[in-house]
Amino acid sequence: MQPILLSRFRELLLLRGETAKLAPETLLASNGRDELFYVPFEYVNRSARLVIVGITPGPNQIAEAYKAVRAQLRVGADEDTVLRETKRIGSFGSPTMRPNLVKMLDAMGFSELLGLRSSAALWEEAFVVNVRWKASPRRSARASTRGVAGFWYQRTLLD
Repeated sequence: MQPILLSRFRELLLLRGETAKLAPETLLASNGRDELFYVPFEYVNRSARLVIVGITPGPNQIAEAYKAVRAQLRVGADEDTVLRETKRIGSFGSPTMRPNLVKMLDAMGFSELLGLRSSAALWEEAFVVNVRWKASPRRSARASTRGVAGFWYQRTLLD
């Protein structure tokens, strides 16, 4: 099990929210070529009936996740709620990514299989019982491409 790092970044995310995206303060490691940034996708639904594996949380998803952390902390949510809601809001969260994923999942019959009106419910009322997100590492041969390692955002820097 991975350690929860939210406490390390709590004050920064509360203060700056989405403007902390790719800030030096969120940098976990760098080797001159790769940079690993914190992304608060630490929540794991152990009773999920569906696992969706994503390649990377990009800058848009990071901004949405940081914004969600800030909103949850401002209302005094506990750590579990902060992390669960952040993952629900930020995972595959962009104006095109999530709608396209929902269309694909519906076309493949997942909504029927799970007894949902639409796969969009996986980010709504069915989130807690049905979905477990997994991020997987990605390497790239081009500059400015991005990947993720665990729950860290990885940026590859090539000369």
